[in-house]
Order: sequence, then C-alpha cells, then structure tokens
Amino acid sequence: RCVQYNKSCCKAYEYMGFIMEKEQSYKDAATNYELAWKYSHHANPGIGFKLAFNYLKDKRFVEAIEVCHHVLREHPN
Repeated sequence: RCVQYNKSCCKAYEYMGFIMEKEQSYKDAATNYELAWKYSHHANPGIGFKLAFNYLKDKRFVEAIEVCHHVLREHPN
C-alpha cells in the first residue's frame, strides 16, 4: 500500500522483496530489491547483499557479482 502513495519508498520495496524471498520467489524478490537498491542510491550494503543473494538464487550470477563488487567498493570493511 505504501508503494501506491510513494513510488520511491526504499523500505517498502525492501519489505516486498523480503516477503517474496520467504515465498521462495527469487525472481520477484530480486525485482523488488532492485528497486530498493535504486531508491537507496546504491548506498545500503544490506539491500545490496540481499539483491546479490536473490540474483544468485535466480541463477543470475554475473549480476550478483557486479552488485557484490559495488558493495565492496563502497563499503570495504
């Protein structure tokens, strides 16, 4: 419902991704985490990790590695 009123709500997309992940719908989870990652301006390493994890589960290995590299570049510790 939050997404209906605020299309750029990062947390709402993150929760939607979490719900899809729990339902083992990794493609849909990745789509929601992509939007959360986009609206967090690629600054939240937790969302990046979840996005990469769901890419991995969806057998999108190259995208998973790219996200991991971005997270490690921005947050080396």
